[in-house]
Amino acid sequence: MPVRLNHEEVQTRMRATIDLGLMGSGGGAHAPHVAEKLEDPDPAVRHRALWALKRMTMPVLRPHLQIVADKLKHKDANVRALAAELLGEMSYGAEPYCLEVAQCLRDPDVQVRRNAIEALGKCGKTGATPHVDAIAECLKDEDGACRLLALTAIAKIGRAALPHAADVIALLRDEDVKIRKAAIVTLQEMRRK
Repeated sequence: MPVRLNHEEVQTRMRATIDLGLMGSGGGAHAPHVAEKLEDPDPAVRHRALWALKRMTMPVLRPHLQIVADKLKHKDANVRALAAELLGEMSYGAEPYCLEVAQCLRDPDVQVRRNAIEALGKCGKTGATPHVDAIAECLKDEDGACRLLALTAIAKIGRAALPHAADVIALLRDEDVKIRKAAIVTLQEMRRK
């Protein structure tokens, strides 16, 4: 299988990645090789690698998450975004890599920022709370989706985010109605948890 994953023809690499994804946890022995495909020259192969890795279970993938976390520093923004998305899918299993994910909150690429905020929100309080200040900075992001995702993450953090209540309150006047509604919910959650 590793030979097919590294074949010069895109279709062969794509088919190998799909086959491993269809195997689910059974393809776990090849998880490191699939993780390397997150930086394949062909975008379709990269997206299929993400799909295949998502189909593997946490116990199978956990030993290989460092390979994925290392991709958060890749020169290609698409690779960084895919790595952040996958770590978000790993939920609490990605907690050891929250610092690396949090560093992506200042990425120049908007999709990387979005995926990093969402990943931290999925890591739960333990993973996200140490990075509450960085998440709160995303409340001021020019991208509305980033602001919305930051509100969701802060709501999950709860009371530990109370020092940033003023930034949440400021979003009650946001031009986007979804953000205004999310700000109300976030304020309620910050007091409750």
